[in-house]
Amino acid sequence: MLAKSWACRRAASRFHDYAPQSVTFKKADTWFRQFDKRHWKSLSVLLSKIVYFSRNDTERALVTLNEKLLDRLLTVGIGPEKLIYMQIDAAGSSSPAMLSTLRDAARLERRGCHLLDSNDLPRIFDVTNQLEQGAIVYVDDFIGTGKQFSRSRKRVSDYVVGNFSEFLITPCICEEAVDRIQSVGVEPITQLIHLKR
Repeated sequence: MLAKSWACRRAASRFHDYAPQSVTFKKADTWFRQFDKRHWKSLSVLLSKIVYFSRNDTERALVTLNEKLLDRLLTVGIGPEKLIYMQIDAAGSSSPAMLSTLRDAARLERRGCHLLDSNDLPRIFDVTNQLEQGAIVYVDDFIGTGKQFSRSRKRVSDYVVGNFSEFLITPCICEEAVDRIQSVGVEPITQLIHLKR
């Protein structure tokens, strides 16, 4: 019982800025109560192991990862005007919000980058046909298995004309997704690979 109380206090403190609903002691307590009491100690340990990215942490990670990628691409002659940033449109995806965050924080439009929606297939065809070469940068906050991303990317790839390197900027990705994403020719750029173990 004491472990649960301590875990609820800690969760309310650590995750206070979680959105869209903040985590409170009462909400954490309600979450615990859905499980049998014999599991509360294990759940307390589980909560202490969560790696949490706040909104600010996520924005900082996106900007930092993007700057490193931009520097790398500039060394091979790919400037901002040859970059296409794309949101991944899948059910429940926060990719549109992440692309908006990165767009504003990194001033992508001012730099001359192109921003596209993965559902706007005619526009993808037109922009890639016009540019002929460059890089496509997908943006999301978290990738679990990589299945949703791979499905969305496959649909997009049929409309890409020219020679484009592909990257995925995400603050956190699960280990199982890395191989799946690399196998379709996309390089994950991440701050944290969440290991299976």
